[in-house]
Amino acid sequence: MFKKLNESAIIPKKKNEYAAGYDVFAIEDIKIKPGYTEHIKLGIALDLDKEKYKGLFFGLYLTDSIAQRGLILPNGVGVINIDSEDEIRMLVFKPLHDPSGYENRTISIKKGDKVGQLILKNFF
Repeated sequence: MFKKLNESAIIPKKKNEYAAGYDVFAIEDIKIKPGYTEHIKLGIALDLDKEKYKGLFFGLYLTDSIAQRGLILPNGVGVINIDSEDEIRMLVFKPLHDPSGYENRTISIKKGDKVGQLILKNFF
């Protein structure tokens, strides 16, 4: 379903049979300053039978632990079309003012941190 584009990448997997989505992980350290937007590289791409998954897409969501630190997805949710062959990356924004308690702090993401989930959805 997924393929590595970088040797540091971790293939997305569900934590257990009850998980809604596939956990995704950062492949490098990154710092996000207040007021800035950055890409978190995941080092993965889709590798699946497009016809089998026709009518579906992956929604990319932040983990609660990342959101609690004051990061948001500027577009609300990432949409990854089934025919995408590009690297999947998370676009995150650190607002200047937020209620998280991390208001004026730079947020650090470490290589290997779980940053989100890919959830397979139907658009019909």
